[in-house]
Amino acid sequence: MLTFKCKEEVSEYLKDVVAHLDSTVGMSNLDPMPLGILGTQLNIFAECATAIAEEGLVVTNMRGTPIPNPKLNVMNQAETMALKIMKEYGLLPKSRKDLGKDAEPAVETPLDAFLKKKK
Repeated sequence: MLTFKCKEEVSEYLKDVVAHLDSTVGMSNLDPMPLGILGTQLNIFAECATAIAEEGLVVTNMRGTPIPNPKLNVMNQAETMALKIMKEYGLLPKSRKDLGKDAEPAVETPLDAFLKKKK
């Protein structure tokens, strides 16, 4: 699915996403490209977050003036793009609700069965 080396946590998350999609609506031949873009955006976000943690929120420019770390803008743009893709796939709480029944797991868990009996 991904054609680049990404952070392990991003790779693991994408595996979970694919498993979720398989168990709910099923994967399509068209899904790898947007999921690859999601992986790219999440990786950019994670790389920037790591760099900002090391460098700090404020850095010094070439003139010696403290400025907000420029990686903050890149990280925010990657977050925005990732959230848009996640919304389309029902990977956010509100977007799952908007998708309706198709976003629910196909297999009923023991907890689901127990909760249905309680109603």
